[in-house]
Amino acid sequence: MPQWPVASNNSILVSGVPLEFEYEATDNTWPGMGVTINTTSKWEVDLCDSGDNIICITDISMASLTGRGSWRYDSGIYGHAAAGDVKAYADNDQMKCISGSITVMLLLAAGQTIDEGDKLQCVGDGMFGIYSCLTTINFAVDPCALVAEAMEAVTTLTVPQYIHAKLLL
Repeated sequence: MPQWPVASNNSILVSGVPLEFEYEATDNTWPGMGVTINTTSKWEVDLCDSGDNIICITDISMASLTGRGSWRYDSGIYGHAAAGDVKAYADNDQMKCISGSITVMLLLAAGQTIDEGDKLQCVGDGMFGIYSCLTTINFAVDPCALVAEAMEAVTTLTVPQYIHAKLLL
């Protein structure tokens, strides 16, 4: 067993001791997505949009092996189970979120080419992509919301895929 974090096939948290939160989902959500506080309720979270400052990453809840929030409850979109099911967390589900000095598996948006060490930010729908910031920083227009650093290289994707990353929240 190596002494450094290694990408995981069956968890979102790879290493570290996370800060854990529980919120109510306001949309269908997968583990490994970024979320922001809902503007109308401090107990609800929304999927992050491009450039949003996120508060945490959705995690897997293994309280039920077949319930929402586990890898076994999947729509087939990301290659786990038969199509036709719903997302891991449905609207109004209680959802576990984590943040802190941790390494995690983030859901990378389709069409991304990431090298090890690249910085990541939310690019919309709760998914992540390459970090970009305007050369003239205007925080009202471009918040430059840096979220994570890639710990592995991933070639250009045609569908979303998980990537091992170190959180920088």
